[in-house]
Amino acid sequence: MRNPLRARLILAACAGAAAVLVSTGLGWWGWARLSKPSTTSFATDRQLLWQREMDEPLFHLVNRNGRQFLVHTYPDTRFSTGPENLPLEKEAGKTRLLFIGESSAGLSATAVRRIIESHAGLKKFEVLDCAANGGSLVMVEDRFKECSRYSPNIIVLSFGHNLFYPLRPISVFSYWAFMVARRSPLLSRFAAVLHDDYFMSRWDSFDNPSVRWRRLDEFIAQLAAFTRAKHDALILCTNAVNLWVPPELPPDKKNEILYNATYLKARYLYASRRQKAAVKLLSSLVQGRPFAWWRWTLGTWLYRQGDYARAAFFLSEARSLDRAHGRASGAVNDLIRESAYRYGARLVDADLIVREEAPHGIPGWGQFVDQGHLNDPSYLRLAAAILGAVNGGSAPDTKVPWVINLSLVQQLQHPLIPIWQGEDIRSRLWLAMSYAVQSRLAEVLAGGESAAASAAPHGPQRAVIFVAFAQACWRAGKTSAAFRFNEEAAHEDPGWEEPPVQRALFDIGLGRRKDAAQLLRGVLKINPSRLDAAYFLKRASAAS
Repeated sequence: MRNPLRARLILAACAGAAAVLVSTGLGWWGWARLSKPSTTSFATDRQLLWQREMDEPLFHLVNRNGRQFLVHTYPDTRFSTGPENLPLEKEAGKTRLLFIGESSAGLSATAVRRIIESHAGLKKFEVLDCAANGGSLVMVEDRFKECSRYSPNIIVLSFGHNLFYPLRPISVFSYWAFMVARRSPLLSRFAAVLHDDYFMSRWDSFDNPSVRWRRLDEFIAQLAAFTRAKHDALILCTNAVNLWVPPELPPDKKNEILYNATYLKARYLYASRRQKAAVKLLSSLVQGRPFAWWRWTLGTWLYRQGDYARAAFFLSEARSLDRAHGRASGAVNDLIRESAYRYGARLVDADLIVREEAPHGIPGWGQFVDQGHLNDPSYLRLAAAILGAVNGGSAPDTKVPWVINLSLVQQLQHPLIPIWQGEDIRSRLWLAMSYAVQSRLAEVLAGGESAAASAAPHGPQRAVIFVAFAQACWRAGKTSAAFRFNEEAAHEDPGWEEPPVQRALFDIGLGRRKDAAQLLRGVLKINPSRLDAAYFLKRASAAS
């Protein structure tokens, strides 16, 4: 007879050994998953550090000769400078201007400070820059809670581009927890959910902008009540916007927008120099369709036809329909104007100031360095208007010569650009660059084409920049230069299909449809899903 006890002991031993082996294996697997750095991250180190900094005070106090001075806690992360020697207790006879808002508030504060320092009659004013650069409305509200304690006389609010930014501040503990979690593919998945749910204010999406507008109006009402109680003044600034920046393509609508049959037909008509027919066709397409890209394209075509009033209308519509963060809509500016009237605040209409100085009333690369940040002379003019509102309408003289530079080209290497551009970085950057270059083409090419080419930084975006130069030269009628820059782009990135598509459209415009067809066939070998190339090939082959 078999011994039942012995059998049970053997079975138990085997089960125990199996459990140890399985536990050891799972333990090693888990340790490998936890300790292996994650290849995909829910947030960059830079973003997490910035969110942590936004949770801490903007200033700390330093004792000097028995007095306390405000000093920036994180001066290296700011766009603007100062204050480093602003006393906590305001000097007698001084009027303190508190700038609050996003990065445009900080840049405006810097420009105002420069004017004050160069005008003896403005020495009674001092600037306290409390901008939350890149900050959401939640972050701006937190900044005001801190800085309202520093005895401001006049509050200047410049905010609106970041109204749909979702980020919230995070604590030091949360920061280090997230940094540890980012090391592990397993933990980073849980951290991503936590980060999105608790530290990104997604309770009101772009599809429900009225919630954000109401929040902004409530914040303005809070500022107005604060200044009324202290018998001080509130200045509200609208948001100037570069209308020449291409709108974002929603990922779920990208093919529907770019490869719509009517849109492709209009593009082919325009490339083959039948511009009037192309404009007429695209005008009919945009009716009742909420796509910013088509309106922006139509606006650029109308501009080149000299129909500036309609161009401004469609470019403005495209701006307001753009789903990209960082572009204030016309509705936001209307809200700020209405709030200024409702709460008795002073209004500095930056949007109107820039429009009045822009060619044909369409703000573009002559005033901006990107989608919403003005260049230096434009900020000085805005600063003069702010000081005029502060000083009873007397604005100081700020005549500053415009300095030609290629600052936007250098910005293509900035680490924040891919965040702003999103997944369509290549298509959006080369389009944006083409208009940046077009607006100052004479100055850019003044030293010769080699000077323009040498200005393009080396790196992954060099081909993008050459495509942009080619497009700008083509629009300016510099055909030979356009072809040379296009060849440079193809040489820089042989696997990218954009240069041959661009070259094919140039050939179509010159009537060389056989050459265009050959290029487009090559493109489709690289990327068979490039439906616009397939459409242009069909049209070019039928016409040749």
